[in-house]
Amino acid sequence: MNDLEELEYSVIETEEEDDEMPNYTHGELQWQIIHALFSVLLPEYKALPPITFQGLYRKFTPDVVVYPKRTKPHDKTSREYRVEQSAPLLAIEIISPDQTMFDMVQKCSEMLESGVEECWILEPANDTITVCRKDNQFVRHRGESLEYRLCTRPLSVDEIFDVK
Repeated sequence: MNDLEELEYSVIETEEEDDEMPNYTHGELQWQIIHALFSVLLPEYKALPPITFQGLYRKFTPDVVVYPKRTKPHDKTSREYRVEQSAPLLAIEIISPDQTMFDMVQKCSEMLESGVEECWILEPANDTITVCRKDNQFVRHRGESLEYRLCTRPLSVDEIFDVK
């Protein structure tokens, strides 16, 4: 393959990836969950937009993640700044219309195997959150509050889906 063919191939790949980009509603919900977590997370933790981490078998990029806050800024030239991020404590996925719940549960199971403590699957179509834990416990929440060990108080499911 010559340089021009490689460039054309990479452009085609990029266009295909763009088709899978989240929509406006997805972005609003990401912002809403980060905002809701910001108000209830213990001060030493931080909710962040998508960050890629290396799992056991592949890389994952959850829609929202929770990590401990960094205690000091990293030197941008250091190896620590450039290496793959470790698994988050909490990984949150927002299910899209073209995804199945089975696929999302499978993905969460793989993330849990890779070191994530807990996964949440947000279903905007019916305002529910399914909490997945390492002990294979899957609990669906709707119109109630859910508790997470890194939060100062229970988090209202309605608060998460009530996009302002």
